Amino acid sequence: MDEGNTVRAVRNSDQGILVAEVDEPEGPGVRLAVASAGLCGTDVNFAAGGVQGYTYGHEFAGTTTDGRSYAVEPTVYCGECDQCRAGHVQRCSAPEHGTLGMFRDGGICDAVTVSENMLVQLPPGLDVRDACLVEPTSVAVHGVRSASLEKGERVAIVGGGSIGLLAAARQRGFDVDVEVRHEHQRIAAERLEAGSAAGAYDVVIDAAGSEAGLARCAELARPGGRVVLLGVDQHIVPIPGRCQPGQGTHRRPLRRLPQARRRPRHRTGRSTARRQPRDRAGGDHPPAPPRRRRGGLPGGG
Repeated sequence: MDEGNTVRAVRNSDQGILVAEVDEPEGPGVRLAVASAGLCGTDVNFAAGGVQGYTYGHEFAGTTTDGRSYAVEPTVYCGECDQCRAGHVQRCSAPEHGTLGMFRDGGICDAVTVSENMLVQLPPGLDVRDACLVEPTSVAVHGVRSASLEKGERVAIVGGGSIGLLAAARQRGFDVDVEVRHEHQRIAAERLEAGSAAGAYDVVIDAAGSEAGLARCAELARPGGRVVLLGVDQHIVPIPGRCQPGQGTHRRPLRRLPQARRRPRHRTGRSTARRQPRDRAGGDHPPAPPRRRRGGLPGGG
C-alpha cells in the first residue's frame, strides 16, 4: 500500500482496465487490508461493456488491524425491512440495497471499509488468501441444497467455472458429471472425481448462464428431472421445450432460484450464486429485464 492518502484499486477506463490511485477508504465501518480477490464473470462482462466509475470486485477477503481475517458478504442491506427481517437480505427493499463491486466500490484494491454485518470470520485452517472463494462457494452450496438431491440420483453440471466446480465438490458422494469447455476445467473436474456429462440425469445444474448452456441442460435432464439455474443470463433466453401434437407446449420442469443472481447486460462470462439467497456469505445482484413469456407453462397461463 502506498504511504500517502491513496490506495491502489482496479477500475475500468476509456483505455481499458487499469490499476488506479484512489482515495483511502473512509467512513463508518471496519477497515480491511485486502488479502485476496476473485474475478467473477460479472466483472469481465462489466469491463467488456465499458462500465466505469467504481472499483471492481465482489469476491474478496482481508484482515483487520487487529489481525483477524474475514471473508466479505458483499450485499448491502438495511436489516430493517420485511425482507431483511425474514432473512432474505438479498431482496432488501431499501434504496441503499446493492452489491459491493457493482456500481459501487468493491474489493479489488489494497484496502476497503465495510459494514460490520458484512464480515464473515474465517474458521481455523482457512487461509485468508483462499477466502475470496467463500462468496462463490455460498452460491454453489445454495444451488446444491435447492436441488434437493436424493440418494442414488445422477447429477450433471453444465459449466466448469468456479461455481460449477464448487457445486461438483459439494456433491461428492453422488454420481456427478461436469460439462466443460476448456481442458484446465476438465482437469479440475477430474480431480474432484467428476466425469464427463452423457446420458440422462435426475438433476442438472446450469452454471454457464447462456442460451446454449440452458439448452444443454434441457437435453441432459430426464423426463421429470429437475434443472437448477445458477448461471447469469445476460439477456432474455428461451426456455427449451418440445411441442407434441394435441398436447400443447411441454417444458421440462425448471427450478429457478428466487434470487438467481441475475445481473444486467454488462456482466460477462457469468457466475455465481454470487450469483440466490446466499448461505450467509454472498448477496444479490441487480435484476435482469423481465423475461418474455413464450407459450404456456404447465399449470400456468
